[in-house]
Amino acid sequence: MAMMMAVVFNVNALAQSTKYVKVKDAPEDWSGTYLIVYEDDANNQGIVFDGSLEDLDVVNNFFAVSNDYQKINGEDVRTIDSSEKVDGATFTISKSETEGIYNIVSASGCGIGYNKFDTDEQGNNIEEADMSCKNGKTYDNTIAMQEGKTNVVITAKVGYELRYNTDEGKTRFRYYAPGKKKAIKLYRKTVIEDEATAIKTLTKAETSASYTIQGMPVNKAVKGQIMISNGKKKVVK
Repeated sequence: MAMMMAVVFNVNALAQSTKYVKVKDAPEDWSGTYLIVYEDDANNQGIVFDGSLEDLDVVNNFFAVSNDYQKINGEDVRTIDSSEKVDGATFTISKSETEGIYNIVSASGCGIGYNKFDTDEQGNNIEEADMSCKNGKTYDNTIAMQEGKTNVVITAKVGYELRYNTDEGKTRFRYYAPGKKKAIKLYRKTVIEDEATAIKTLTKAETSASYTIQGMPVNKAVKGQIMISNGKKKVVK
């Protein structure tokens, strides 16, 4: 009796995955869920601002992840895979009531970009940007792409920009004077659909053998034919 082989396969099945995709062009509306990232190309990794922290304004307020290129809609773009840790580090950007102004809130519920007041030698108030979490308040920011680059410029009401500091002993994301420290990128949370094979069960037939998508052995491959070989979908070229 011939050995029966059970193959469940749907060539039109779509697999969904959640990734964070690097923003390369300014959208009309920045509202969405993002990772705030410094691209450490020297070490081939992305440095992610950790939005899970209750106190964001601390040294080493980040962690490193892979940010490899992936082809999406025919274009090579940098992505970061979703995970429990990554998803917990996000920031939500939403429109404020003022045109062109956005509020940015961490996953831990902290609004960033508010004013902190200090005084100079004459006792005059000086405004500084700060990121301490204060009772879920939100503060005004503008967001723009740097011309000719993929750097994202997030500017607090006082004029300071959200940047990444690589100085030894001071490494952190924080607001700094315009143009100081390292530029940042935004990676937007995106659901990606990819065509996938759905192979549920394969009997003891040799895994090196090839089969049609109906589960029949392939004796002679034909150019353009779709087959299953070693448990994977392949197209004969």
